[in-house]
Amino acid sequence: MHTIDNNSSVPLYNQVREQILFDIRFGNLKKGEKLPSELDLAKEFGVSRITIRKAMESLEAEEILIRKQGKGTFITSPKTKFKADDQIGFTKTWEMLGKTPKTQVIKVELVTPEKSIRDFLEAKEDEPVVCSRRLRFVDDVPISLETNYYSKKLNFLISEDLNGSLFHILIDQRGLSIHYRSRILTLCRAKADEAQLLGVKKNSPLIQFKDSLIDDLGKPLYYSIQIYNADDLDLYLS
Repeated sequence: MHTIDNNSSVPLYNQVREQILFDIRFGNLKKGEKLPSELDLAKEFGVSRITIRKAMESLEAEEILIRKQGKGTFITSPKTKFKADDQIGFTKTWEMLGKTPKTQVIKVELVTPEKSIRDFLEAKEDEPVVCSRRLRFVDDVPISLETNYYSKKLNFLISEDLNGSLFHILIDQRGLSIHYRSRILTLCRAKADEAQLLGVKKNSPLIQFKDSLIDDLGKPLYYSIQIYNADDLDLYLS
């Protein structure tokens, strides 16, 4: 039972708000959990439904609660801001945001990509290229699935440990310069295997980047397709 002090100078709705925040902070309420109805919360806190509604509207404005039509109100968390024209790579981007990035290699293999990718990589019709598929985590939560197709200049990557920063290998260790020739942003739906890896339902909406990356001379380095779980992500441009 939550305790509300009717004699306090702190408004009742703010006391309710702070107690809900306390419960979230200390794990009594968890992300994704549905809150009781306004009526039940009013009884629990011993206040009016108007007070409960005002507290919840305040938390909704901060993106701590989300109201889903016909389903109820759920615990969420403020979305992380992610720069859509990112130039420094996944690992460094999230480290700069105070997060802990991690990478899990799903597979590295030789494949024959579709014609548009093959043309960008300047690969022959029957020429296999190195392809990596990696699951990217932020604070142990899977957030992105990345598939890269590499030019023959980067064939050495088939024997590298890719459970880390690709930019670190290419820039810091190999001295390469990496530039975006193009970055295309689209929306897509999660396929069955993608949904399982990202921990979402099949056909859930995802954000998709298709990147063409080149060196200082304009020669192709690799083509990257990344899909992001958009639940906790807000994209922005500088």
